[in-house]
Formats: sequence, structure tokens, C-alpha cells
Amino acid sequence: PDYSINTDDPTRWFPRLLASLGPEDRLFTVSEHTKKDFLNFCPALPANQITPVYNAVDSAIFYPGVDAAQSRVVLRKYGIPEDKAFFLSVSTLEPRKRLDAVLAAFGKLRRSGACGTLVLCGEDRQRYKSRLMRKIDEMAQSSVVFTGFIQDRDLRVLYCSCRAFIYLSEYEGFGLPVLEAMACGAPVIAANRTSLPEVVGNAGFLVDPDDKAAVVEAMENLLVDEELWRRSAERSKERAGKFLWRKCADVIISRMYDDRLSCSA
Repeated sequence: PDYSINTDDPTRWFPRLLASLGPEDRLFTVSEHTKKDFLNFCPALPANQITPVYNAVDSAIFYPGVDAAQSRVVLRKYGIPEDKAFFLSVSTLEPRKRLDAVLAAFGKLRRSGACGTLVLCGEDRQRYKSRLMRKIDEMAQSSVVFTGFIQDRDLRVLYCSCRAFIYLSEYEGFGLPVLEAMACGAPVIAANRTSLPEVVGNAGFLVDPDDKAAVVEAMENLLVDEELWRRSAERSKERAGKFLWRKCADVIISRMYDDRLSCSA
């Protein structure tokens, strides 16, 4: 009870949690980047007490392949045009997700004459949607669809049906939507910062969210180059296959077992 973390305010429990850690305790983080952040915040903690263990996705929920009829039903449900390719982004609507950069790039892409739709999925927790819409012109607004929160069953269909998944978040401890999209075979354009390069590897396009030209170039290339799109989709599936819950469990068990052997030696 003294170290309960059942609260939304980390300032109330995090210092007590750190104070409770002893040399026998082990921490597991979801990425190397998160481990580095933890060590920066708590430099007195020995690095060998922290082990990165990557997340995975449920392959029974997120997997490639969707038939045209199923895709059509979901697109109609959310008002997404069926006759245009669409870019997809999935996150809560908040500033750190850098949807402003996504919209800016999409607006420039549209002004260049490219057709397409941008679909943004996620809860508007901070009433951020209206601020986002003020940043884009009328032409782009007519091609942007906000779905709100979306259930996994429909989300999988959108991952499978989109031309590419775009995720320019400023900060992520892991970036699970990126892995979900790759597991469904979606080409990925992601920010080249924090943990996202660990997830994407060389399977997608890593770009600076503030470099609008680079983001637009990646979007345009995936829109017009069929061979590039096909190769990118295959690389996404291959990359996602490396993130397995079995591997996660193996790392944790191995670490705990090794520690137990060390203690008994």
C-alpha cells in the first residue's frame, strides 16, 4: 500500500517508488530509449538492474489481409472515401503526437495536386481537434476524416486498407500503434526520435517531424510508386514478426533465472 501507483499523478508515487528500490530489484522497460530516460532521471540506479523488453501485438487481432467487401463496410462506417487512397494515423489527439506536422505535410501534399484522404483515429481528450482544423485550408479539410475512438476490429481493417501509416509523435516509450500497423502490412512513416527507430528499424521511413519536405516526399513516394509500396508493406510484416510475446517472456524469465543463479553461487 505504501507504494501504490493507483493514481494518474506520477509526482505522488514515483519518488516513493524509486526510494523503495533495492539492489535485488530488477526493472524492465519497453525500449532501450526508455531505459536511457530512466537512468537520466535516476542516475544512481545501476544500469544492469534495467533490462529492455520490447512489446508485441496480439497476432489474433492484428494481422495482414482484408477482403474488399469488409474494407468497404468499415470505410463507409466512418465516412472514408472508397475511391481514394488514404493515409492513417492513430493516437490520442494531443500536442505531443505532432498531428500538426501530419496535417501540415498532408496539406502540402494536397496542394501539389496529389489526391488522397487523411484519416485520424483517436480520442480528442484535450479538445485539440478544433485547434488542428484551424491549421489547414479548406481544400485539405474536406479530405481529413476524424473517426474518434475506434475498436480493434475496425482498426485492423483500416491498417490493412491504408496506403501508409504515419506517426510523427514527439515522444514515445515504445509506439505500439506503429507495430500494430506493421503487423497488418501497412508501410510506415515515423518520427526519427525517441523509441520509434527501435520499432521501425529499416522497415519504414524515419523522418524529422519538423522537416515538412521530408514527410511529404515519403508520403508522395508511397502514393505513386507501386513497387516501393509493395516492398515497404513486405518489410513491415517481416519487421513486426520479430516482436513476439514469447520473446518478451523469454527475456524476463532468463533475466530472473540468471539473477537467481548468481544469488545462489
